[in-house]
Amino acid sequence: MGERWQRFAAEVGRFLAVGLLATIVALILFNLLVHGFNTGGSALLNGQPEVAYVLANAVGMAISYPAAPSCGRSSTASHATPTAASPPSSGSTC
Repeated sequence: MGERWQRFAAEVGRFLAVGLLATIVALILFNLLVHGFNTGGSALLNGQPEVAYVLANAVGMAISYPAAPSCGRSSTASHATPTAASPPSSGSTC
């Protein structure tokens, strides 16, 4: 497998790992908020599953955004002043 395909496979693997982590966090948090774990049936948002869903997924997104591969997000190093030898880049790494 060529270097380009290896980098692509690594990027896909990182993307899937981050998505899996965010999904697991959202799933556990949702169930904790709606059903509770060993709380005797007194969960925090027992009668409001929609609110629990939004909160749990917001936490999952907050975890996944900074951990996601930087496709489309440029770093400050890529915005250096271009020289005559290097044309300006678009800032995208994908």
